[in-house]
Amino acid sequence: MIFTFVISIIITWLAYYAESESIVVKYNRLGRSRRFKIRNIDTAMFCTLLAIVVCFVGLRTSYNDTLTYTNAFDQLETVLEFTEIEDFRLANNPGFKVSNYLIKRFISNDAQVMVLLYALVTLTFYFIFYRKWSQRLWITVYLFIVAGMLLFTMAALKQVLAMSIGLCAITCFLTNKRGWFVFCVLLASTIHVYVLFYLLAPLLSDRLWSRKVILIILGAVLSGVFVEFFVRLAYGVTGVFGAEYEKYNEVTSEGLNILRFFVYCCAPVLTWIYREKINGSRKRAVILFANFTLIGWCFMFIGLFVGANMLARMAMYFDPFMHLALTSLLVFYIPDWKRRYILPGCLLAYLLYFSFDLYNRGFVYHSIFN
Repeated sequence: MIFTFVISIIITWLAYYAESESIVVKYNRLGRSRRFKIRNIDTAMFCTLLAIVVCFVGLRTSYNDTLTYTNAFDQLETVLEFTEIEDFRLANNPGFKVSNYLIKRFISNDAQVMVLLYALVTLTFYFIFYRKWSQRLWITVYLFIVAGMLLFTMAALKQVLAMSIGLCAITCFLTNKRGWFVFCVLLASTIHVYVLFYLLAPLLSDRLWSRKVILIILGAVLSGVFVEFFVRLAYGVTGVFGAEYEKYNEVTSEGLNILRFFVYCCAPVLTWIYREKINGSRKRAVILFANFTLIGWCFMFIGLFVGANMLARMAMYFDPFMHLALTSLLVFYIPDWKRRYILPGCLLAYLLYFSFDLYNRGFVYHSIFN
């Protein structure tokens, strides 16, 4: 546990010192000057922090579902007949099966190499996404750690791999590459189906707390109140994709930890308070990230009542956007006199949650070196 805190401090420190701002003066045709702030990120320090995170995640030997993935990889045949993939429904993750086969056939049959390779790919995509869209890299990286995403990347290979490709899709969407956006989401859905939620991006990038989003939130609240109806609905929806979550008690399991829910409420509350400023800025990326945060909150709210395993993992798909939206709020939209209290308070609250989460899980880091 102490080692995890040390790594977290080093990563955050590197992110803090990797970022700097400089003033650039530009002149128009009339010779009038304008001053612009240019954000710079030191490539060497960025690559160093990325390498540390990749090694921390990729060299683990156990935690959550890690042994399940490594055992399945060890049992995988090196000669794959496509007829061996009995069902190509999305819920059976055909893309992940093919990916594992390609690794074992052409790279290495060592399961640890597979874990390290997935860590390299997924975390590289994550941090490139953060580097491009974060307003303050160190705050975003800090939230990535203490809000639980760091541990999640060590727990669910399929989900984080699908999410990393999905983040590339969101970048394509925000840079008006709509064809690549759809292609990347569909590709990622063959690895894990929940990433299809990213196709909501065109509906959620025009206005924060729009009527569409409010209706979605009301639907989530009603689903929580009428929980028995939602359970039947969840069975039906997951069954469409061929998933049998009831077999693993994921839909009808107990609700999630209330503390986790309260921590997750931080960003939605701030987006409501400063929604007019955000909408007035017309920054499509910030609006999209904030709306995605609200969608994640909806899953968390329903998860208070039932199906914590399934719904919390659905909500985790929107966590990277929460990191970015909360960073933007803390840096630009909250007035300076309030920021001096809200920023440290928010960061401290997440740190306390992270400490509690590690203690509650009884987390002990095991790697190839111990």
